[in-house]
Amino acid sequence: MALTIDLERFQSTCNGALAAALIFAPPKKRGRPRQSFASAKPPHQLSEIWTIRVEAVPEALERLAHHLKQWNAYPRGIDTGLPFIMDATTLRAIPRMALTSDKGPIDVLVEPAHVRVSSPAIDR
Repeated sequence: MALTIDLERFQSTCNGALAAALIFAPPKKRGRPRQSFASAKPPHQLSEIWTIRVEAVPEALERLAHHLKQWNAYPRGIDTGLPFIMDATTLRAIPRMALTSDKGPIDVLVEPAHVRVSSPAIDR
């Protein structure tokens, strides 16, 4: 039994995951944390980053991947030119992605598909 690895897919997924980790991870500072009495961002300011939430349904992921590919979406925070494949498989593998596109910065959040829990009391 031979193990086949698609190295381009592997590098693409690693690059997307690394970019997401760099963007979404909370900043860490050395030493003891200081108390902050003022919020970092006033609540009335709007972010310029689009946030797209999509359910982890294959058809929805395919549609979103198609649009992101048309918009030349690429992981935000990593050098251009590194391997990256924008498709539904990548969206399934990396549930939080920070992207740069022709339309501007985009955060993609893939949420688990809603599963109906069967219960005898509900089915009656």
